[in-house]
Amino acid sequence: MDGNQEMFPILYLGAIVVKVRTEGRVTNRPVYVAMAVDLDGAEYWLGVLTELHNRGVTDIRIACCDGLTGFGDAIEAVWPQATVQTCVVHLIRNSIRFCSYKDRRAVAKALKPIYTAATVEAAGVALEDFETTWGHTYGAIVDIWRRNWDRFVPFLDFDPAIRKIIYTTNAIESLNYQLRKVTKTKGSFPATTRCSRSSTSPSTGSDATAEANSAPTPKAGNKHSTRSPSPTPAESQTHSTNRLTQNS
Repeated sequence: MDGNQEMFPILYLGAIVVKVRTEGRVTNRPVYVAMAVDLDGAEYWLGVLTELHNRGVTDIRIACCDGLTGFGDAIEAVWPQATVQTCVVHLIRNSIRFCSYKDRRAVAKALKPIYTAATVEAAGVALEDFETTWGHTYGAIVDIWRRNWDRFVPFLDFDPAIRKIIYTTNAIESLNYQLRKVTKTKGSFPATTRCSRSSTSPSTGSDATAEANSAPTPKAGNKHSTRSPSPTPAESQTHSTNRLTQNS
């Protein structure tokens, strides 16, 4: 990262979980990933939000992130002028979780007019149509979209070419895939510094840095386990959700 750069036009945010051995005990530790696009093109970097600000990043224009509770509020606390864009793919993925298997394809197709709408108003009409058709069966899906609406609609104000860049955090999930190829063969890391070095090695195929949080996640791994972490439910559903949206 260029420490002298004060503004980035787009920031992608996400995290993966790795196993780290601390004091003889293996625990799950989050690796927070922040990937920025600068004004000159595809220069990417990783870091933690507070670290980015402390290094001198005083402003970003758009922050693309998943729907983790409180994530958007944290971004706005650091960069009050930033526009927070919730990942549409995550919204669709979370919606599909509420469907029975036989309804998934039909629900995915019914959701498509919402996120492909030409305007915010048209998206609102599409959501109402979805509620009319599916609300009695899957009211929870309607609730998800209404709760996230203010952070779902910002990308609709942009031209289609820009929308394709900011509507999803797939860019960072692609990077996570490269990181996972490095970490999955390790079993567990003897320390967070070793995890950081592995995540920044040239084999990730990215000019990036990553840092493991010093605090363990709520679910600690078995202290005798040395197996690679299993994919999260969100990761395991990525390919099936993408197929649904592409085929709809």
